[in-house]
Amino acid sequence: VVEISESPASESQKRKLLPLVSTVIAALLALVFGFNNYHLRQQLALNEAEIAQQKELIAMLQDSQTKLVSLKSMEETSTASGNVIYTPGHPEGVLLIQNLPVLPSGKFYYLWCIVNGKKVASGYFNSNPQGRVFVKLPLSIDSGLSGVAVTVEVSPNPPIPGPTVMMSFKGN
Repeated sequence: VVEISESPASESQKRKLLPLVSTVIAALLALVFGFNNYHLRQQLALNEAEIAQQKELIAMLQDSQTKLVSLKSMEETSTASGNVIYTPGHPEGVLLIQNLPVLPSGKFYYLWCIVNGKKVASGYFNSNPQGRVFVKLPLSIDSGLSGVAVTVEVSPNPPIPGPTVMMSFKGN
């Protein structure tokens, strides 16, 4: 049986490598924790923004003048539905929609208010990957709102309404 003993040179090399390996491991751990911290901060910022939106919506709903207009999909196979919530005389309203498909790049959803028989442009938006919309849009409506419509557009500033995908119906 032959015994292999470690030479003093290999023991010396191990001692020199130990701090280097420890430094590499510490750097990798710092990188992992840093990335995790960054991700958590992004999620926290999104959650805080969502809470702020919900607080604004709650405040709007507490106003006795606030009105709600329901939206339904124009397509029988679609389950998209939602509401426009606004207070007459206030510059903004809230659009809430669920089950609205995400549009391909270069296309936009657009909200139109039907005021005194004319479609008045409000603003563009898109749904999130879960098909939900929660957005504030300009809605300077004092009176005469008879409905709302959502169209699909190829420009964020369309001169005329494109194809209608959602609309409010009588009784809403």
